Amino acid sequence: MILSGLGLLLSASLFAQSKTKPSGYGNNLITFTPASIIDRGIGIGFNYEVLLDDEQKIAFVLPLDIIYADPNNDNEINIYSYISPGMIFYPAGMRKFNYGIGPNLVLGYGSGSEWQWQPQNQRYVDYTNFRMGLMVNNYFLINVTRNFSMQLNAGMGLRYINSYSYNNGTSYRQGINVMGQFKFILGYRF
Repeated sequence: MILSGLGLLLSASLFAQSKTKPSGYGNNLITFTPASIIDRGIGIGFNYEVLLDDEQKIAFVLPLDIIYADPNNDNEINIYSYISPGMIFYPAGMRKFNYGIGPNLVLGYGSGSEWQWQPQNQRYVDYTNFRMGLMVNNYFLINVTRNFSMQLNAGMGLRYINSYSYNNGTSYRQGINVMGQFKFILGYRF
Protein backbone atom coordinates (compact mmCIF):
# COMPACT_ATOMS: atom_id res chain seq x y z
CA MET A 1 0.00 0.00 0.00
CA ILE A 2 2.86 2.38 0.87
CA LEU A 3 4.66 1.44 -2.37
CA SER A 4 1.47 2.05 -4.36
CA GLY A 5 1.10 5.46 -2.78
CA LEU A 6 4.73 6.35 -3.52
CA GLY A 7 4.32 5.16 -7.10
CA LEU A 8 1.19 7.25 -7.56
CA LEU A 9 2.93 10.29 -6.08
CA LEU A 10 5.98 9.79 -8.32
CA SER A 11 3.88 9.40 -11.48
CA ALA A 12 1.84 12.50 -10.62
CA SER A 13 4.99 14.58 -10.12
CA LEU A 14 6.50 13.32 -13.41
CA PHE A 15 3.24 14.13 -15.22
CA ALA A 16 3.21 17.63 -13.72
CA GLN A 17 6.83 18.22 -14.81
CA SER A 18 6.14 17.07 -18.37
CA LYS A 19 3.27 19.51 -18.88
CA THR A 20 4.09 22.60 -20.89
CA LYS A 21 3.64 25.92 -19.18
CA PRO A 22 0.37 27.52 -20.35
CA SER A 23 1.92 30.98 -20.64
CA GLY A 24 5.32 30.04 -22.05
CA TYR A 25 7.02 31.89 -19.18
CA GLY A 26 9.44 30.02 -16.95
CA ASN A 27 8.60 29.19 -13.35
CA ASN A 28 11.75 30.72 -11.80
CA LEU A 29 12.61 34.40 -11.48
CA ILE A 30 15.87 35.84 -10.17
CA THR A 31 15.83 39.59 -9.67
CA PHE A 32 17.95 42.59 -8.73
CA THR A 33 16.39 45.51 -6.87
CA PRO A 34 18.32 48.70 -7.68
CA ALA A 35 15.88 50.84 -5.65
CA SER A 36 14.38 49.52 -2.42
CA ILE A 37 12.72 51.76 0.15
CA ILE A 38 11.79 50.10 3.43
CA ASP A 39 10.55 52.07 6.44
CA ARG A 40 14.08 52.30 7.84
CA GLY A 41 15.82 53.70 4.74
CA ILE A 42 16.87 53.05 1.14
CA GLY A 43 19.01 50.32 -0.40
CA ILE A 44 19.36 47.48 -2.87
CA GLY A 45 18.20 43.88 -2.94
CA PHE A 46 17.90 40.49 -4.60
CA ASN A 47 14.84 38.21 -4.91
CA TYR A 48 14.11 34.66 -5.87
CA GLU A 49 10.58 33.74 -6.95
CA VAL A 50 9.27 30.35 -7.99
CA LEU A 51 5.81 29.60 -9.39
CA LEU A 52 4.40 26.57 -7.55
CA ASP A 53 1.39 25.45 -9.58
CA ASP A 54 0.64 24.48 -13.18
CA GLU A 55 -1.61 27.51 -13.74
CA GLN A 56 1.25 29.81 -12.61
CA LYS A 57 -0.98 31.60 -10.10
CA ILE A 58 0.79 30.86 -6.81
CA ALA A 59 4.42 31.75 -6.13
CA PHE A 60 6.88 31.66 -3.26
CA VAL A 61 9.16 34.70 -3.05
CA LEU A 62 12.32 35.28 -1.00
CA PRO A 63 13.53 38.91 -1.02
CA LEU A 64 16.86 39.92 0.56
CA ASP A 65 17.53 43.64 1.02
CA ILE A 66 20.44 45.73 2.33
CA ILE A 67 19.15 49.06 3.62
CA TYR A 68 21.18 52.15 4.51
CA ALA A 69 19.53 54.22 7.24
CA ASP A 70 20.47 57.56 8.80
CA PRO A 71 17.77 58.13 11.41
CA ASN A 72 19.56 60.90 13.35
CA ASN A 73 20.71 63.13 10.47
CA ASP A 74 24.27 62.88 11.73
CA ASN A 75 27.15 61.37 9.81
CA GLU A 76 26.56 57.82 10.99
CA ILE A 77 25.31 55.30 8.42
CA ASN A 78 23.41 52.37 9.88
CA ILE A 79 23.13 49.20 7.80
CA TYR A 80 20.15 46.83 7.99
CA SER A 81 19.56 43.45 6.39
CA TYR A 82 16.01 42.34 5.64
CA ILE A 83 14.71 38.93 4.60
CA SER A 84 11.01 38.70 3.73
CA PRO A 85 9.75 35.24 2.74
CA GLY A 86 6.23 35.28 1.38
CA MET A 87 3.60 34.11 -1.07
CA ILE A 88 2.19 35.78 -4.16
CA PHE A 89 -1.19 35.10 -5.75
CA TYR A 90 -1.46 36.11 -9.42
CA PRO A 91 -5.25 35.96 -10.09
CA ALA A 92 -4.88 35.75 -13.88
CA GLY A 93 -1.77 33.54 -13.90
CA MET A 94 1.49 34.54 -15.56
CA ARG A 95 0.93 36.83 -18.55
CA LYS A 96 2.69 39.79 -20.17
CA PHE A 97 1.10 42.22 -17.66
CA ASN A 98 0.53 40.85 -14.15
CA TYR A 99 -0.91 41.88 -10.83
CA GLY A 100 -0.20 39.89 -7.71
CA ILE A 101 -0.92 40.22 -4.02
CA GLY A 102 0.41 38.34 -1.03
CA PRO A 103 1.68 38.32 2.55
CA ASN A 104 5.32 38.48 3.64
CA LEU A 105 6.98 37.88 6.98
CA VAL A 106 9.51 40.71 7.36
CA LEU A 107 12.64 40.09 9.46
CA GLY A 108 15.21 42.86 9.81
CA TYR A 109 18.47 43.14 11.69
CA GLY A 110 20.77 46.12 11.84
CA SER A 111 23.42 47.86 13.83
CA GLY A 112 24.74 51.37 14.14
CA SER A 113 25.61 54.19 16.49
CA GLU A 114 23.54 56.99 17.89
CA TRP A 115 24.22 60.03 20.04
CA GLN A 116 22.77 59.72 23.55
CA TRP A 117 22.27 62.75 25.75
CA GLN A 118 22.64 61.87 29.40
CA PRO A 119 23.41 64.29 32.24
CA GLN A 120 27.18 64.92 32.34
CA ASN A 121 27.73 62.19 29.73
CA GLN A 122 26.99 62.77 26.04
CA ARG A 123 28.44 60.11 23.75
CA TYR A 124 27.90 57.74 20.87
CA VAL A 125 26.63 54.30 21.79
CA ASP A 126 26.53 51.29 19.49
CA TYR A 127 23.33 49.33 19.15
CA THR A 128 21.74 46.36 17.41
CA ASN A 129 18.13 46.38 16.26
CA PHE A 130 15.88 43.37 15.52
CA ARG A 131 12.59 43.96 13.68
CA MET A 132 9.76 41.59 12.77
CA GLY A 133 6.39 42.18 11.17
CA LEU A 134 3.83 41.11 8.58
CA MET A 135 3.22 42.97 5.36
CA VAL A 136 0.79 42.65 2.45
CA ASN A 137 2.47 43.43 -0.87
CA ASN A 138 1.04 44.42 -4.23
CA TYR A 139 3.09 43.32 -7.25
CA PHE A 140 2.84 44.96 -10.69
CA LEU A 141 4.95 42.86 -13.07
CA ILE A 142 5.62 43.24 -16.79
CA ASN A 143 7.22 40.36 -18.67
CA VAL A 144 9.00 42.47 -21.30
CA THR A 145 10.27 39.30 -23.02
CA ARG A 146 10.07 35.62 -22.08
CA ASN A 147 13.19 36.08 -19.96
CA PHE A 148 13.28 39.74 -18.87
CA SER A 149 10.79 41.33 -16.47
CA MET A 150 10.28 44.61 -14.64
CA GLN A 151 8.31 44.95 -11.44
CA LEU A 152 6.98 47.53 -9.00
CA ASN A 153 6.24 46.33 -5.50
CA ALA A 154 4.39 48.34 -2.82
CA GLY A 155 3.50 46.97 0.59
CA MET A 156 2.10 47.96 3.94
CA GLY A 157 1.84 46.15 7.23
CA LEU A 158 2.54 46.10 10.95
CA ARG A 159 5.85 45.73 12.73
CA TYR A 160 5.20 43.72 15.91
CA ILE A 161 8.76 43.58 17.27
CA ASN A 162 11.26 46.46 17.23
CA SER A 163 13.90 45.65 19.84
CA TYR A 164 17.07 47.69 20.51
CA SER A 165 20.10 46.54 22.53
CA TYR A 166 22.85 49.04 23.37
CA ASN A 167 26.50 48.39 24.20
CA ASN A 168 26.06 50.30 27.49
CA GLY A 169 23.79 47.51 28.79
CA THR A 170 20.43 49.16 28.13
CA SER A 171 17.69 47.89 25.84
CA TYR A 172 14.13 48.70 24.93
CA ARG A 173 11.26 47.53 22.71
CA GLN A 174 8.89 49.75 20.81
CA GLY A 175 5.22 48.87 20.45
CA ILE A 176 3.36 47.93 17.28
CA ASN A 177 4.02 50.33 14.39
CA VAL A 178 3.01 50.68 10.76
CA MET A 179 5.67 49.82 8.17
CA GLY A 180 5.82 50.08 4.42
CA GLN A 181 8.00 49.43 1.42
CA PHE A 182 8.38 50.30 -2.26
CA LYS A 183 10.67 48.55 -4.75
CA PHE A 184 11.66 48.78 -8.40
CA ILE A 185 12.84 45.34 -9.58
CA LEU A 186 14.53 43.97 -12.72
CA GLY A 187 14.42 40.21 -13.27
CA TYR A 188 15.52 37.25 -15.33
CA ARG A 189 12.92 34.48 -15.78
CA PHE A 190 13.79 30.91 -16.71
